[in-house]
Amino acid sequence: MRRAGVRGGGGGLLVPPLQQHWRGREHWAGVSADDEGRDIVFWQNPSDPQERYVFTTGYVTDANGKTRFATFRYNPDDNSSPVQVATKRAYYPPDGASTEVNSKAVALAVDAEGNVYVTGESENPTDGTMDVITIKYDKDLDPTLGSNPWAFDPNRPEYPGVRRYKGVKSAGPPVVYAEDVPTDITCVTNAGEAVVVAATTETSTTGQDIIAIAYDIDGNLHPAWPSIGGRGAGVRAYDFGGNDRSCEIGGPIIVEDGDSVALQVTMNGTSQDGASGDDDIVALMFNNTGLHWSDRYDNGCGLDDTCTGLTFPGDQTLSVTANAFYTVGQTYECEEYAHPHDFVAIGYQDLGGSIGGDLLWTGTIDFGEDDYCTDARVVDDGSNFRLCLTGYSKPSPTYTVATALYTHAAGVASVSLDWAVTFNPVSSRQHEGLGVAIRAVPGSTTVEEFITGRSTAATSGNFDALTFKYNIATPAAVSWYTLFSDTGNPGYDAGHAVAVDDPASPGKPLVFITGTSYSSSTGKDFVTVCYKQN
Repeated sequence: MRRAGVRGGGGGLLVPPLQQHWRGREHWAGVSADDEGRDIVFWQNPSDPQERYVFTTGYVTDANGKTRFATFRYNPDDNSSPVQVATKRAYYPPDGASTEVNSKAVALAVDAEGNVYVTGESENPTDGTMDVITIKYDKDLDPTLGSNPWAFDPNRPEYPGVRRYKGVKSAGPPVVYAEDVPTDITCVTNAGEAVVVAATTETSTTGQDIIAIAYDIDGNLHPAWPSIGGRGAGVRAYDFGGNDRSCEIGGPIIVEDGDSVALQVTMNGTSQDGASGDDDIVALMFNNTGLHWSDRYDNGCGLDDTCTGLTFPGDQTLSVTANAFYTVGQTYECEEYAHPHDFVAIGYQDLGGSIGGDLLWTGTIDFGEDDYCTDARVVDDGSNFRLCLTGYSKPSPTYTVATALYTHAAGVASVSLDWAVTFNPVSSRQHEGLGVAIRAVPGSTTVEEFITGRSTAATSGNFDALTFKYNIATPAAVSWYTLFSDTGNPGYDAGHAVAVDDPASPGKPLVFITGTSYSSSTGKDFVTVCYKQN
């Protein structure tokens, strides 16, 4: 299909009551501290549905102005106080007072047992380059407990459960270390048999490469991946050739098999074409023998196409029978010069099979302006896959949230666009969608989308966290929206990620967002908000 541009949303909304169930506000130190939530996961114990937690991760700033990993756990059913205190809070400490460094967590994943895996970047105190840090906690956010705790790293005996990956740019002499930047993390649902981090690393000959770093259940670099190209066991890399530069590897990445015999990982990113110099969207699979397959999307303009996400049915749980996954991002429209970027979605099938990575369809959406997709999720509604994309469209003088819904039948080499709309709830403000969660309501074909982001007052430059819900109506109808500014101070408030509780419930689920909220006394705080739909 080519493109569609349906305009909708906006004023005149009758917004039903929406209750702020609770909020968690975390602050470390300093008046002008920069604390921020980056990812959120709702977890429910499969054997005890009454045990439910919300895990968030991001970073906080200490009294010395250095950022640290921060991971929090909340009880979603505790509304005893409008402001919740996290049951546990875990920080990745500096290497020592004399070598304190900046560290920021970017993503987390939770397995079926409630083990929590966090990844982010951290400055190396010796050479100043960025390394990939991965931490394993049990469901109580303790790195030393649980059925399969990661042992102490012999290189960092003071910190259990921590793994550091450091790439080498040039073996020298002298040795030049690479900048290693993680973008996502995933795990198999069964007790962390495999944990895989998506990242970018450098080499002296090919520039930046896409890499996957795999750990086994004991925290060792995964033995199912023998060393290839001198990168060591447990590491796979993609280099298209030339000065290949990969960036913004989307999430979630997918682990299809995670035992000691087989380890297959599907991931994606953006990679520069060594011949033309333009960026292409790439999807690829790594397995025991190396690169199983790869596919590149190039709109043919000789300009940049950029990946921002990878999604598949079940979100954190791979649907093996579905054999479908979707890559999303931006594509450069060849004939449009004033507003050249459009949303793009690409569908694949036969995940992990002998014809793995078979391209099914591509679809582009033009909202009439410069359009940027930031996140996407897909669910199986019982009959079809429903793929929701969100982001923003950049008309002058304000941005608007841009959202689209596709329907795709399994194995069919085509897709239908249900709707593509923009949403501008308050005039004279800029609005951006940054995260989306999608659920199929049990017992029906109804699909609900929950979007979070930020809403900016054009005159003052202040931000509020924006959260709203679409139903499946055509064109899409906004069920409710809310703007969050916890302290009432003018400043920066934004939602970066969103999750919903109990996807099997036919009722009105709780909605959770995480992000940041400004206070004149503490600066930006790490904030998590739970909304209850009445």
